[in-house]
Amino acid sequence: MNFEYSDYYNKLYEMPLITIIIASLMIFGSISALIIGISKHRKVNIYILGLLLSCAFSFILLVTGLNGLNVEIKHDNPTETIQLNGIISDIRTVSNPPRFYYEDQIVIPKIITINDQEFYCMTIGTIDVGDNVEILYLENSKVVLSIYVIE
Repeated sequence: MNFEYSDYYNKLYEMPLITIIIASLMIFGSISALIIGISKHRKVNIYILGLLLSCAFSFILLVTGLNGLNVEIKHDNPTETIQLNGIISDIRTVSNPPRFYYEDQIVIPKIITINDQEFYCMTIGTIDVGDNVEILYLENSKVVLSIYVIE
């Protein structure tokens, strides 16, 4: 399976950044509307408070999900990749994963461990613990651009 650097960059850096900026603006707008008291109507204030809570919840969910990944893809150069062969010793799921599609199938992000190193990998479920694989990954973020099972 091969994935493009631009797809990872878009899903793991640009989209979360845009979402955080929009959520921040909505949170500050809601707070200022409640503090300044633009509306004296109770119903409008309840809607604004609901918007504030939903934005704050999504903001917290997004930030904690990104911190859990520790993916620093913005510092990687897509031409500087490293090839590694090894046996998968552990596979963990990622909480709050972004959606990727590969050949019209939804792929599932996983954290795989090969040779005591952890990598962020996309899979459609074709890899298992104990598989001998060859991966091509980015140096800083440990994002796997391609993965193949060696038979």
